[in-house]
Amino acid sequence: MTDNHLPNGAASPAPDVVEQNLERLLEKAYKPEAPDAEFAQRVRDRLAAAARERASSAPPRRWPTLRGRAVWVLAAAAAVAGLAFLFHALTSPAPHAPNSGPFVQHDPPKDEQPPIVAGGPEAISPPHVADETRVPQRPGHLTPRARPDAPQVKPLAVGEAVRTASGERRRVPLPDGSILYLNQKTEVKLDADRRVTLSAGEVFVEVAPRPAEQGDSAQFVVKTPKREVVALGTKFDVAALDGGTGVTVTQGKVRVSGLDDVLTAGQQLAPGAEQPTAAPRAAAALAWTRELMCAAEAPLVPPSKYAGGALVANDPSGQQDQLSLRKYHVDVHVEDGFARTTIDQTYFNHTMRRLEGTFNFPLPPDASLSRLAMYVNGQLMEGGMAERDFARQTFESIVRRMQDPALLEWVDGSTFKMRVFPLEPRQEKRIVLSYTQRLPSQYGRASYRFPAGHSLEAVRDWSFHARVKNGKSLTWASDTHADLLKATSEKGDLLLDAQQTNVKVEGDVALDLFDGSKQLRGDESARFASMDHDNARYFMVRYR
Repeated sequence: MTDNHLPNGAASPAPDVVEQNLERLLEKAYKPEAPDAEFAQRVRDRLAAAARERASSAPPRRWPTLRGRAVWVLAAAAAVAGLAFLFHALTSPAPHAPNSGPFVQHDPPKDEQPPIVAGGPEAISPPHVADETRVPQRPGHLTPRARPDAPQVKPLAVGEAVRTASGERRRVPLPDGSILYLNQKTEVKLDADRRVTLSAGEVFVEVAPRPAEQGDSAQFVVKTPKREVVALGTKFDVAALDGGTGVTVTQGKVRVSGLDDVLTAGQQLAPGAEQPTAAPRAAAALAWTRELMCAAEAPLVPPSKYAGGALVANDPSGQQDQLSLRKYHVDVHVEDGFARTTIDQTYFNHTMRRLEGTFNFPLPPDASLSRLAMYVNGQLMEGGMAERDFARQTFESIVRRMQDPALLEWVDGSTFKMRVFPLEPRQEKRIVLSYTQRLPSQYGRASYRFPAGHSLEAVRDWSFHARVKNGKSLTWASDTHADLLKATSEKGDLLLDAQQTNVKVEGDVALDLFDGSKQLRGDESARFASMDHDNARYFMVRYR
């Protein structure tokens, strides 16, 4: 072993072992398989044909894709700590502006410091109040708040039947501890302990373990008009359709009448089929159960009471006043796998007092705010971005000058709060807000959902409009508004419209888009996608 030293006495740097290993792996270990020449030629021909077909049918683009906008918005949202939008308009004379008054903070003596409890002031117990349900507190320490209990649902009794209507889904516990998840338009009956009859529709079953001493007599059975499905300790899905009975197994095994072998996890029996095949991803095939499962668990974060957006108004004395919601329009533009949702709301101050309002809006978890605008004296004023403290100070200075600003702040996570002043007596206030999100897509189905909210009062005029770019050939479905949505086409785009009057918006708007072309039916196909990011354009080719 020899030591080599540099002139100054320092040891020479050791060779980069990682680089050497990578080089050796690339030279010796990586031996890609040479594709069959006929297969390679077939792939080239299919890609070329798909490219020519797309080039001849796709209309010219007139504005940048939503994908590039979404990337920019996501980067901005991650980099900006505070988000504020300011509006400036013509002066509106008024007697006076509301004065919020000074804030005074009182620090108790050190020996009287109250305990600090996570969850806000409402979670703090006075020292002299005994509460056996709380964890003992120590001054100056953070203590987690106990998770609330999950909602309790009465189990289905033997002999009872359950039906779900269009757009309705239910989670039903059984006496033995098993759980039934009913899709829409489903009818089931509990004939006996661990025996269920599925007359129509679809049900996902989480089977509770059977007592060992009962043996086969405690097997869980689902009977349909054409087959009988016996669970061998499992989770599975059964659909009773006109074409036959379909079964999908996600865990364990099931025995299906008419089949020699049992179905194992990852297999499915299509309606009308005689042999099982590989099942699609459970996350895609059983996506309709996700909300039911989440609702059965006690949430770590309570849901927002302002779901769907709500404008809360206060008079100069701080008293809350109720506003009426005259118009609520939702405009959706779907393109390149992204959706831009624009919400146009018009509120009316029916009182004879000038009010100051706070508009609260929780965005969907995967959405990014892209636009805020407000109508002032009939003129649309667009918002701009500014640092939090500077925006708040500017807002207060405009209020003191009796002008018409609005301030939007990023509260937490995906929740935004906007201060609006003034809300003139017997006048409307119109607010426009847009956000962008990527649509989840699997097996040729892209899903969109608008959280219409449950806190909205009755709306005089409610409307929904969706434009799917180049979607004329797509098939669409809606579990929530199928009877209300009307489909038309315009220049190759799919248009979906709905409107109602004097309605309380209580449910989300769900929309599924299906591509029925060969490229999504398992045949050989080619798909293309492009994206702009950091001044570079990327192109992706997918061959199936």
